[in-house]
Amino acid sequence: MCYARFGVNMWQNGFDKKVIKRALWGLCFFAVYSFVIWSKPLVPLAGRVASYSVGLFLLLFFLYVLSFVAESRTEIPLGLLVTLVIGGLTLLDKWGSGFSDNSLIGGLLPYKDGGNYYISAEMLLNGIRISRGGSSAAWRPLFPGFFAIFLLLTRHHLQWALALIYGWAGIGLYLASRRVARDYGILAGSLLATFLFFYLQPSIGSTMSESAGFLFGCLSFVLLWRAAQYQNAREFLAGLVVLTLALSIRAGAFFILPMLVLWAGWTFRGTGKFSMRWAGIAVLVSAAAFVTMNVIYPRLVVERGVIAFGNFAYTLFGQVRGGTGWNSAIKIVGTTDPEPIMQETLRFFRQHPLSFFIGAAKSYRDFFFTEIGLFQFMSDPKEGLIGKLFWIAALLLFGAGIIRAWRFWKVNPVFSFLLACLIGVFFSVPFLPPIDGGSRFYASSMVFSLALPALALPFELPIALPFQSHPLANRDKHISYFAIFSFSAVVVLVIFPILILHFSSPSLFSAPTCSENLRPFVVKLYPGSYLDLVKAGDCGFAPDICMPDFIKNCTELKTDDFYQEIVSIADQKNALRMTLALNLLNGNAFYLIGTPEQLDISAPGQILAGCAVYIRTRTQYIYLIQSSKLYRK
Repeated sequence: MCYARFGVNMWQNGFDKKVIKRALWGLCFFAVYSFVIWSKPLVPLAGRVASYSVGLFLLLFFLYVLSFVAESRTEIPLGLLVTLVIGGLTLLDKWGSGFSDNSLIGGLLPYKDGGNYYISAEMLLNGIRISRGGSSAAWRPLFPGFFAIFLLLTRHHLQWALALIYGWAGIGLYLASRRVARDYGILAGSLLATFLFFYLQPSIGSTMSESAGFLFGCLSFVLLWRAAQYQNAREFLAGLVVLTLALSIRAGAFFILPMLVLWAGWTFRGTGKFSMRWAGIAVLVSAAAFVTMNVIYPRLVVERGVIAFGNFAYTLFGQVRGGTGWNSAIKIVGTTDPEPIMQETLRFFRQHPLSFFIGAAKSYRDFFFTEIGLFQFMSDPKEGLIGKLFWIAALLLFGAGIIRAWRFWKVNPVFSFLLACLIGVFFSVPFLPPIDGGSRFYASSMVFSLALPALALPFELPIALPFQSHPLANRDKHISYFAIFSFSAVVVLVIFPILILHFSSPSLFSAPTCSENLRPFVVKLYPGSYLDLVKAGDCGFAPDICMPDFIKNCTELKTDDFYQEIVSIADQKNALRMTLALNLLNGNAFYLIGTPEQLDISAPGQILAGCAVYIRTRTQYIYLIQSSKLYRK
């Protein structure tokens, strides 16, 4: 019915030419973005904008102000261009510097949880269910499905897939900030865009789920804002579904959902005090979406026996122990199995119930008042006193935004909507302790929190002109283009990975004959999904990373035996090539390492079979090639 009504409205009123115009501008800006991310001469410039600084914050805020002012006069979405270019330079810096940490190797290859997500996406594309071995991906299988779609579109080219994922996240950032700019002033929208960019910046180029959660969080923000602004109940339901997806793809502040149910009953009450009808509809819609995404979907793509959100047991264990962190669960219980960890959690809670509240108090302290909380992205110690003052100013703006929302919540549904979301985040903090992962757990709901300090700024900017809105935008019964697009994106994300899995037949291969001390392997190789560590010569841009840069820019080299092993192997070779591969013989994942001649990756989907020395590090598996044979696809 929604799609039919949308079609009738579009037929009667004509397709909005402004939508086509913005889409064409968006394609042009994506071309600029593509130029930026592949421009090796821009690497030195990229290094200057790749991380937060007070100067860059002010510059980016100023650029967003200019872009939104220009857009109000020309209708050219220059804010999107700013977002793509700055984000593209950040991606370029990672590809040029060989940056390595707990989620990236050499600025490109996924590592640890990121590697689990990547391999799980490849499993779907090879007709294999996500296994329990990649626990983080098996617990949250929506992101591997999301990632698989981009890998399919790019023919498994990891660099292009990562570029497209940020591109879409950048679109979400722009749309959310533009909505605030057009309704509450360009200064507010520009500040929100600046906050959101620096929050997202550390996730650019990684295969973690934060970017996808951020994207759908921003889409849901726009829909729910429109629902509040125009009292549009249908937009609200669409936004509720999209937000449920965002919270499922990057598990986060789930208490926002019941708060929005209560908000719907109050906002759409009509002449009564509270609408049980709309509250009930909201419960049914959110429950149906949650069950579809977190019960039905996992059963179709994950192997049996996996518990959805199994890592929540680790988090809860740390909290009932007084905020000791999720790692304490594995150390104390001695297993990674969520079931015995949850049993021990409940046992300890019954004996020491006050410990949970101590952990909760620490979480609130960390979230609101420390450098690992809400404004974590502004807490770089290199910024000194000026940086500290900016961080304090952001907290003061956050408080001022809450006060403004409290003053006007009865007369302005947007403020009541934001307060409801803030209360939902507040109740969620004890279950998302910053000690476990900083503010990244809040990726799917961060836009709702950061909108409050943005709204503390003045509404008007005299040099700007009012943004133009679609003539049907204020009609309660209208289903907007944006709602249809967002809901369609949800349907695609839930349905396509299932289709990918069931229409991809697992390949059957015979294991190569290897000597007793070697392991056989059969893998598929893809351009743009490998790394060359080069001692000298033409290097400095992925996949060719200079070995001195790799060593210099590896934050974990002193503590991670995997990186130490990589450096040790590379010292014995003039050039080392490595990729994260799926062994088609048994469905296991490992880092395959050899020379460029042994790992010839010249065409997508080539089959490489061979024998390798097995090396086990603390958390990873390495196959060092001894012999190999390439089979053209």
